Amino acid sequence: MDTCKKSAPLICGALLASVAMTAEVTMADPGTLGLTTSINGISSVFSGSHVFGGATTILGGGIYTIEVDSALSTRPGFDFEVRFNVVPFSIGFFGGSDLFHVDITGIKAPGDPQPIDEVAIKSTFGGGAVPFNDNGIDGGNIRVTMLVSDVIAAGEDITIQWNQIPAPGAIGLLAVAGVVGGRRRRRA
Repeated sequence: MDTCKKSAPLICGALLASVAMTAEVTMADPGTLGLTTSINGISSVFSGSHVFGGATTILGGGIYTIEVDSALSTRPGFDFEVRFNVVPFSIGFFGGSDLFHVDITGIKAPGDPQPIDEVAIKSTFGGGAVPFNDNGIDGGNIRVTMLVSDVIAAGEDITIQWNQIPAPGAIGLLAVAGVVGGRRRRRA
């Protein structure tokens, strides 16, 4: 009987810790994103801001535009995504070996404990992966570079997806504190 009383805080702590580990962690939407696109880093630079999950944003002007929208990702392992429709931009005007750059800034607030862990790019329609290089994850920013030929092969409509590693849950920390506190009381 004494063993059960002594082990109750440990069992309770273990139960709370297991609940904390299996609980779904919800992430806050990124908020307002800064967007910049360019060809070879110098020509046809379009920039603007986009409210995550809001209405479609049009970058550029006139007949050459890039349409941007965003949502929570439905792809397993990814939390968020931003879609770039470059069909109205006429990206085919550029050579296949030219580079299409995309910068997304403001994904997370400075000091946010949830780092960006992984980035992927896919064709919006076909779902296939789009090769890219210069995968820069810097704080709350993503920079990717793709060959224009790969963007054209993807149907000129690409989706950039990323996920964030959640910070340790507060429930897990409380469970540990409960175990330590329970043991300390028993000794006193």
